[in-house]
Amino acid sequence: MNKSGKNRIFLYGLLVLFCVLYWCLDSAWSFVSSEPNLNSLVEMAPGSFLDAFFLKVSLYQAVSRIVTMFLLLLSGILLIECSRGKKKVAHALLESEKRYQYLMNQVDVGTCILQNERIILPNLKLQEITGYSQAELENLKFTDIVHPDDMENPQGTDVAGISDGKPIAGASLQILGKEGKIQDLYQNVTSIVWQGEPGQLSVLHDVSNQKTKEDKAQQPKKMEAIGLLAGGVAHDLNNILAGIVSYPELLLQMLPPDSPLCSHVETMYDTGLRASAVVSDFLTVVRGVDSTRHLLDLNVLAESSLRASDCQILKERHPGIQLSSSFYGGPVTVLCSEIPIQKSIMNLLFNAFEAIDQGSGNVFLSTDKQNLSEREGETLNLKAGQYAVLSVVDSGSRITEEQKEHIFEPFYTRKTMGRNSTGLGLTLVWNAIMEHNGAIDIKTSDEGTRFSFYLELAQIPLAEEESAA
Repeated sequence: MNKSGKNRIFLYGLLVLFCVLYWCLDSAWSFVSSEPNLNSLVEMAPGSFLDAFFLKVSLYQAVSRIVTMFLLLLSGILLIECSRGKKKVAHALLESEKRYQYLMNQVDVGTCILQNERIILPNLKLQEITGYSQAELENLKFTDIVHPDDMENPQGTDVAGISDGKPIAGASLQILGKEGKIQDLYQNVTSIVWQGEPGQLSVLHDVSNQKTKEDKAQQPKKMEAIGLLAGGVAHDLNNILAGIVSYPELLLQMLPPDSPLCSHVETMYDTGLRASAVVSDFLTVVRGVDSTRHLLDLNVLAESSLRASDCQILKERHPGIQLSSSFYGGPVTVLCSEIPIQKSIMNLLFNAFEAIDQGSGNVFLSTDKQNLSEREGETLNLKAGQYAVLSVVDSGSRITEEQKEHIFEPFYTRKTMGRNSTGLGLTLVWNAIMEHNGAIDIKTSDEGTRFSFYLELAQIPLAEEESAA
């Protein structure tokens, strides 16, 4: 017998005991309330006292006593059964709530019930999205976690679904998480009845990754449009620069070395060369990189970049910045065009050095191999598999989200334009990596910024290609 059955028998036993007690008390009262009976008790004649406990009383007293006991028994049974019924209902509601919460915790979307502006039963996904625990969310209003700019959707409907109680289908909104993190969500609200009162079931789809993928998918189109515009400008400038560069060179050959005009002509010549470099970079963006590709070790390309004269000049120009490196302990073979990838590494180093504006800091160059899962690949817009990774980390200032959106656009730079940058360095990096079907990832914090590019590892080991050659 279970605990509920034992409790029920115990309550019925108490009820019977109470009825017996009532019979005894009523009999005693009937006896002592009569003066002759009291005199008999004093005279030590208890027979009449015992008669008062049994049916040796008047018919009226017997019927009254039996009816009263029946009513007591009936009332007690009703009270016990009603109490058990309430407990059953409460238990059933609790079990139903547990089943509902279990089911909602299995889905990969945020769900909760909105009732009287309160959040009820937020599932694990919603807790993950917001960073709040269930107890914390249930102490908040839904409007407390909605971004102020998104309190109303374009149709003027309350996105929380708590003011007019009308269903909402496909409202985009932003959620403010516990740490102030903003998440992009897609909300559907359905009217329901919860525990006898009207409410709304809110289903929230996290579309932050999807939005990031869409933005990344739009980036090539955006860069292509910029490239087409740049191409037309570059071709026209190339014709103009032919004279600006060639004539100063001829003048320098004609002028005597001690002529006061030499310094001015040399300035014109250097300026023309820098302009020519900008046009050359423009044409690289428009035409794409060299399509001739070979199996190369990314470690070798990175080491060559560190030994290059441009890198030595860069270190001399920034004596307070420490450049260090760490390479993967084995070949990191990729199928690539050597010059564009090496130039990309150099441009990332330039960018890292000049991002450190306090005069001293650290730049770290590294290579590695990484096995991307499907989820990680989706974030980078790559398929799952083995990739070579080259990273450049600087201790410079944090990059804002707005800057990250434009950082690969031509001439969008925080550097000193014309000093050692054409404003196209990161554009060329992006162009080269995209031409190699790779991806670029930026991670930034108050400690600094990491630029990483991913290239698919070659299926043929480098040693095999060399032996075949």
